[in-house]
Amino acid sequence: MAKNYEQLKQSFTMLNEMLEDSKKKEDLKVKADAKYQSLLDELEQIKGLRAETLEAKILGQATDGDLKKLDTKILTLEKDMAEVSEEFKIINSIQNKTLYQEHEIIRGFSEFLSAHREGDFLALENGLRAAKDAYMEKFHEYVQAIKDISELRGDIANYMDRKGMKNGRYNLPRFVQRGSKSIFVDPKHLKDNYLTY
Repeated sequence: MAKNYEQLKQSFTMLNEMLEDSKKKEDLKVKADAKYQSLLDELEQIKGLRAETLEAKILGQATDGDLKKLDTKILTLEKDMAEVSEEFKIINSIQNKTLYQEHEIIRGFSEFLSAHREGDFLALENGLRAAKDAYMEKFHEYVQAIKDISELRGDIANYMDRKGMKNGRYNLPRFVQRGSKSIFVDPKHLKDNYLTY
């Protein structure tokens, strides 16, 4: 049996496939968003540079060719941004698409449970059943010991009553104090660990 949750999860192939698919789609979305932001930043920078170049042209320090180069760059960036926007829409549309349908996931998990039920979990259940049987055997011995000592205590108390020892019955020590948590399983412990039945 898997030693921890991560190992158990890795053994469920279908879940790993679904998680990997989701991660790939999320990575695509993050990359597309980063690319769009990078293009936007560059576009803002080029537009700022064009405004400066236009001012320089008016002052006779730049040419129409300089402006055309910047305009071409702006058009290219805007085209690239439009393409990324389309890609982003497609990526968003596939975010909720899954590799498997609901009934396939349910069936796959049921088969996964069955495989472990027949192997690792069955061995654990057998071990637990054996431990429970051993516990119940010892528990019955313990209960019988309490009954035997209580019966003996009763015989002593009866004898003391017959001999006029009126307080003897109350002064005799008990074998087990009721509610002793050092001896009996605390029901709250079972409840806290969802082991009640």
